[in-house]
Amino acid sequence: MIDTKKIQIPQGSQFDRLLAIQLASLINRAIREYQEYKEYIKGNRDTNPTRNNTIIIEPEPEYGVEVANYRRLHTFYVGKDKNEPIGFIAKDQGQNGNSEIFVVFRGTASHLEWSHNLTPGSEILRDKEKVRTGFLTLYNGSIKETVEKFLNSYQFPSGTETSTQVFITGHSLGGALATLAARQILATINPNVSLYLYTFGSPRVGNNCFAEYLIAGLEGCYRIANSEDSVTYLPIPASLLFDPKSLEHSSLFRQILIKGIRRVLRTGENLLNNPIANYQHVGESISFTVQNLQSISDENPTIAGNHNFDLYRKALLP
Repeated sequence: MIDTKKIQIPQGSQFDRLLAIQLASLINRAIREYQEYKEYIKGNRDTNPTRNNTIIIEPEPEYGVEVANYRRLHTFYVGKDKNEPIGFIAKDQGQNGNSEIFVVFRGTASHLEWSHNLTPGSEILRDKEKVRTGFLTLYNGSIKETVEKFLNSYQFPSGTETSTQVFITGHSLGGALATLAARQILATINPNVSLYLYTFGSPRVGNNCFAEYLIAGLEGCYRIANSEDSVTYLPIPASLLFDPKSLEHSSLFRQILIKGIRRVLRTGENLLNNPIANYQHVGESISFTVQNLQSISDENPTIAGNHNFDLYRKALLP
């Protein structure tokens, strides 16, 4: 019997469950790092966690996670003063002797980050590639510059005898930022670097041209999604909400009403009559299905409950 509460890996897929568990533990570390930073700001903690050059992953047997240490290369900051940690770039020496780089982003935590989630519209990234305005604005704030510093300072191998693997990951808003980071790195990385993208509960980020560029260039690209998680369906392409043909036999009042709604959507999203702006998912779908009830007696699961990161972590377990 298939357990739909666990991820369903398509036959023949190159998806790596153990790697996904490892990446989820790093995202969880980014979440805790933000929480520890807030405690530091309040004076309840002596040290700023982002100043530690070693990123320590504590063992979590319930999630299949063992203790691990990574070397911090860079920290991503957001916020009004660009001092709130939202992720990091870390390094580990892989079992095969090749270097492994991890680019990690947590999900939404502050009011400012929520405002970027909800910012409508799309921006041209390159040629016909378009991406969500809110995500790109946050990414360009300081994250893009940090990725550039990493690419300019890190000594990637030039010979064919060694290689570097770069794993980019994030949950929710972090999944969107990870997708944009993958796009930036892919455009500048050398051929000896293998690039992988694993996102958890990520919204759509860009249009079809954007998605196709990533899928063609990445060594592996996977999106883990709860089928009941509303966030993974956002932003909804406005041009798909109302089919003009469906209005042909509607009353005059309903036609006027729907056309008015479409004008509002056109202003807010710049999507209607512009098919290249329709947002697309990126990567092979690795799905599971869970309705996260708040209690045994609760019959109405919440959007936040179905999007909860712990839900995703549990779904990765065999």
